Amino acid sequence: MRKLSVFVLVLLAASAMVAVAGSQPEKPAATTTAPAATAAPYMGKLPLSAEKVTLRFATHQGTASAMAKPSNDLPVYQYLEKVTNVHIEWETVPYNSYKEVMTTRIAAGSDLPDILNLSFLGNYQKLAADGIIIAQNDLIKQYGYYINEFFKTNAGYKAMMTAPDGNIYCVENTVLDSHLSIMPMVNKYAMQRVGLGMPTTVAEFTNLLKAFRDKDINGNGQKDEVPFATMFSQNDPSYIFQLANAFDLEMTWGGGTDPLFLFRAKDGKLQSQLQLPEFKAFLTWVAELYAEGLINKDLTSANYDRLIEYVSKGQAGMVSFWSTYAYLFGGASPDNQGDKDGGKASIFVPMTPLKSTSGIQYYTKRLGLNGDGMGITTKCAVEKRPVAMKWIDYLFNGPEAMMTQQWGVEGLSYTKDAAGNITKKTPEGKEWSAYVTEIGGNQPPRAHQQLLAVWRSWMPQWLEDLDATYQKYYKDPSIVSIQWTQEESDALKAKVPDLSTYVFESVTKFILGQTPISQFDTFVAELDKRGIKDVMKIYEQRYARQAKALGK
Repeated sequence: MRKLSVFVLVLLAASAMVAVAGSQPEKPAATTTAPAATAAPYMGKLPLSAEKVTLRFATHQGTASAMAKPSNDLPVYQYLEKVTNVHIEWETVPYNSYKEVMTTRIAAGSDLPDILNLSFLGNYQKLAADGIIIAQNDLIKQYGYYINEFFKTNAGYKAMMTAPDGNIYCVENTVLDSHLSIMPMVNKYAMQRVGLGMPTTVAEFTNLLKAFRDKDINGNGQKDEVPFATMFSQNDPSYIFQLANAFDLEMTWGGGTDPLFLFRAKDGKLQSQLQLPEFKAFLTWVAELYAEGLINKDLTSANYDRLIEYVSKGQAGMVSFWSTYAYLFGGASPDNQGDKDGGKASIFVPMTPLKSTSGIQYYTKRLGLNGDGMGITTKCAVEKRPVAMKWIDYLFNGPEAMMTQQWGVEGLSYTKDAAGNITKKTPEGKEWSAYVTEIGGNQPPRAHQQLLAVWRSWMPQWLEDLDATYQKYYKDPSIVSIQWTQEESDALKAKVPDLSTYVFESVTKFILGQTPISQFDTFVAELDKRGIKDVMKIYEQRYARQAKALGK
């Protein structure tokens, strides 16, 4: 059960990516020209076509091995074909090789499908200029009923899906922005043993970890406690950086080609966070925690399994991870009172944010897109493009499609009575959420939404109730990941990889005590030499577009 549940939660945080190619691509017009609209406007009515239409869709097989790769043999996809009257010929590639396979295919000019997962394929505007995909604006206007309904209440996502030239080239995955994101989780029984409560300040946090270290929280008479078990890697520095909120910084999100944690907007202007006195103070504090044995020594190599190991031995008083995993850490804890899966009662409790130096408590919302954008290629026949758009639209936000994502197929994974009440159903011996994934539900490798309703159907009640009380702490990010121009993308590719590597290596050395904090000014100067101000100028250009699109 725990392993299956772990997989489901990984899907909630995961992003999936894909792409494909075309021979002798044609150059598209600046905007897509769709066939003339019918007399009655399209309102999302099923089926999507009176006659059966076949479309080819190239995508990856999912972000994890337990995810069911798209197939017409799966009940969810059979149901979707039945109600839409659209048959999909799936061209799937393993996730880890998708970028290589599909970029090679594009470069070779191999045949393009009708619909293409654009993950890993680069700048959308350039893909259009190169004749790979078309702009979808006109198609969305005529045939994107459910997408337009979504945009009415999600202006930020519309801005992020709009390229700098004003076109929308694809609709991407959306994420839950404020529900049990990355934060520390504290063993409430360990707090009781040391006589302390949930920390609210940096000083209280430090004192709690010291008490975990010194008071034998697992009762084995050995000094083997790991007060704070966490991770820190270049691919995901968030487990450490999210604590920087306590120093009035905004560093929880960002990485890869868009390292948002480098900057924050304050009073309408961008600042280089890593060069601020606040970041020096944050680094000083984290380095002291490590030096005093309050953080696991293997934080740069630790992973989720290692955190579970610390918890299962009763060594960890606190862990930092996606807090949707709180009940799984509880299930692994020796403090578990026969609650095998951790779902009945809390043990590891997500921590309220620490008060910042200015006195406020906050977590930063995760406002971003998560890949799997579905582009319509130039090789999709003009007469098929309205159906392709309707299919993308329906799967992204159509009510029946979203039911399959959340619940699977009626009669197989759930039943519904006359009053509309839903009861979960699963074959004997199978865990329900894993079964929904197995038959094609959950988070598929195509544009979809992370749904709060799905999240609630999987979370223990105690965790859902706690999450509701934490919503007051979430604030909007000051910088939003709207799309880059091709020129900006090219400039960042020349600067960001080296800069990001230097930042990670330097911050790691500061934390581990290999570089003294007295060398912080040298670090600041080296950031300038490596072009951080040039990178910030590019972010400022994008920030100006953000302010125009969102008014902030």
